[in-house]
Amino acid sequence: MKKVILAGLTAAVMSSTAMASDVTGYTAPVSGQAATAAGVDGNFQALISAINDNNARIAALEAQVAASQSKDVTGKTYLYRDLGLIFAAHRYGTNTAFDATEPDAVPDGYARAGYYMGAYTVTFNADHTLTMTGQDTDVEMAVNASSDISQQKAPASGSGTWTQSGNTLTIDLGDGPVNFEVTPGAQMIAGYTNSDPTVTFDYNDGTNGGSGGTGDRYTHEYEVNMGYGILQQ
Repeated sequence: MKKVILAGLTAAVMSSTAMASDVTGYTAPVSGQAATAAGVDGNFQALISAINDNNARIAALEAQVAASQSKDVTGKTYLYRDLGLIFAAHRYGTNTAFDATEPDAVPDGYARAGYYMGAYTVTFNADHTLTMTGQDTDVEMAVNASSDISQQKAPASGSGTWTQSGNTLTIDLGDGPVNFEVTPGAQMIAGYTNSDPTVTFDYNDGTNGGSGGTGDRYTHEYEVNMGYGILQQ
């Protein structure tokens, strides 16, 4: 990214709009002749004009540099892609005390693995809301007595909120904040999240511990997600 920025600045400096202008309208004094007020004033005006012109060119170049370094995503739209992986184990039983080593503790247990992909257009509005539209693809494989693979593709849309501090962009779509890094010029956003394997327990409450019940059930799940967005020009 640094090479891209340096290349852009070099091009800006070498462009005709960024080059310093020559002093024009200057009249050199003639040896032996007295300087006149009009002649001196004319030379000062030529210098002032050249200085003002160069100041405007420098200000324009500084604005280009500031824009290339700004990481503000306000009003910008990104083409966003993400990929997630999920691994989970589900166990059910009817024991009054949980013991994963007992074979009859998990008669209806199963495992599943899958991935999901998303392709969206995301716009960061000035009021710190965001809108997104695109498509989700989910593929999951369940391993149990009746193993199967499911696939689903569906249009997706949503909204949320965002905040930004420096190069850290925080997005919340309603299920908790996720942080992204913003590159110089706000050309790209990128994020990575992962959940430590989470385990939830439900001990026997007298109901069936099989699918749909709550007796001696536990779920062990791990998920990772990677996503990036490229600024839409």
